[in-house]
Amino acid sequence: MTHFGWDWPWEFGDRFIPREVHTSQRTTRRHYRTLCTIRASRGIMSNLFVALRKVFRSKSSPRLPEDPSRRVHSESRSSATKSTDVITAMNSTDMTVMEESGTASTTSHFRWMDGRRFNVTSGIHYVMPNDATESDRMMLEHFMLREMFQGRNFHAPIGKALKAGIKVLDFGCGPGTWSLEMATDYPNSQFIGIDIADGFPESIRPINCEFRIVNVRHQLPFEDMSFDYIFIRNMAFTIAQTDLPEVFQEIFRILRPGGVVEMVEMDIEQKRRGPQSKMGNSRMIHGLQARGIDVYLARTLDSFLAENGFSNPQTNFGSIPIGWGGKLGEAMQQNIELSMAALKTFYTSALNYTNEQFDALVEAMKVENVQYESYSNYHYAFASRPLS
Repeated sequence: MTHFGWDWPWEFGDRFIPREVHTSQRTTRRHYRTLCTIRASRGIMSNLFVALRKVFRSKSSPRLPEDPSRRVHSESRSSATKSTDVITAMNSTDMTVMEESGTASTTSHFRWMDGRRFNVTSGIHYVMPNDATESDRMMLEHFMLREMFQGRNFHAPIGKALKAGIKVLDFGCGPGTWSLEMATDYPNSQFIGIDIADGFPESIRPINCEFRIVNVRHQLPFEDMSFDYIFIRNMAFTIAQTDLPEVFQEIFRILRPGGVVEMVEMDIEQKRRGPQSKMGNSRMIHGLQARGIDVYLARTLDSFLAENGFSNPQTNFGSIPIGWGGKLGEAMQQNIELSMAALKTFYTSALNYTNEQFDALVEAMKVENVQYESYSNYHYAFASRPLS
């Protein structure tokens, strides 16, 4: 797969105003404006803009070398008290989230651990933080995936329907980047993003886009057969395997007959890993499995959708180099580093790493990703609800 890069023809200033934009780069400008809208709506201006500019300066990134394994589907802490407290907090069941069927509520319940904000609502098994720093990482990942998939934000054959106007649900929308981009690209369609965290824009957004705080482990606040298209990304590590059928019963209920559901998930096992990276990755896999997560769901998205009542599933995947192979590889390396920083609490509590061991692992991964030319696969699948 050939990966195409972006050229950023402007300088970043205090007001983030483009210096010059060529006609052929209108699409890039639109996504840049979307990013600025998200950040401005929260009143936070971070270094993410500078990072994105550095990452996507070149016009192209080299092709990943052919490798048969790319399509193979299988491949003591210093303070015990602190560790126990963190594990208890991450598994706490005394937290609740306010939900509304209208505009998003600003009342959510979180717990701060090691300087990061975590959502510890019962039934949600997400080990990453829910804060502005994590929103930045998710935005970086969004643009990175769009780049990998050659400019596509979706793969289901619904382009004509989106232009004509349909109702779309962004299930687990995070900071709302996907919804904001899609709402800009398809002004005749209506987009609703839902998430248990409040990291999305509450006021500055396209008129055809809205966001709501919703706990997806409860009955969804929508009528039967009310959506034409449901988009789900990075949900596999959020909900326990035993809870997934119930969640998808709700998704099936609110999707219209003939409507399409699409999933995008990362394969948790990086390919061509170095020894330290492999060990750290394996420990994380075991830790997530202990929490009931189906860590290999990405590889079986088509069969998963079929098992939950959807018809004609289709699947494929793309690969991203980590730390090598051009600007896209640099972006993925940054994404991995930000992910590891977000996972530090999980590693040092549930996985029993010391701070020193964790820091050594992160440094080893930086070297090994380049040395072994590691890469990650992102899988997607889409399927439809039967007409009868």
